[in-house]
Amino acid sequence: MRNGYPVAYKAELVARMLKPGGPSAQALSAETGVPHQRLSDWRRDAHKLPLMAKKSKANEWSVADKARIVAKAEELPDEELGAFLRTEGVHPDQLEMWQKALGDGYDQDRATKSYILKLKREIRRKDKALAEAAALVILKKKADLIWGVEDDDTNENPEK
Repeated sequence: MRNGYPVAYKAELVARMLKPGGPSAQALSAETGVPHQRLSDWRRDAHKLPLMAKKSKANEWSVADKARIVAKAEELPDEELGAFLRTEGVHPDQLEMWQKALGDGYDQDRATKSYILKLKREIRRKDKALAEAAALVILKKKADLIWGVEDDDTNENPEK
């Protein structure tokens, strides 16, 4: 058994397994002599191989790439979808998340939504405080009209 396979060789074998209709790990093992469990591990860890790490993280995808993949995935029947996602390096959960985001019209992320809700609550609180202050000013004016305005300029010392 051989250890330390070249990265390019690993990438080539993984690419062959990921192709639509490509050989299974056991079939490729019989052909190449590489243990099938090792091939299965390589396929599972393909995103870690430098030559296979096309787009391993969701934040590395451009919006155009996401839209293209979602559009193509919508056209494919279920039996071809898995092979397409493997060749693109997209996990089904990522695709589902992208479909939802595109379907919601590029819905905001959670942090943006919570910030907007916080601002709306603050606006409501300030509107209530402003309405209360306006009501107090109106009541003060009415009270002054009814009881008269008391003059604070009165001299307590009549000698001046």
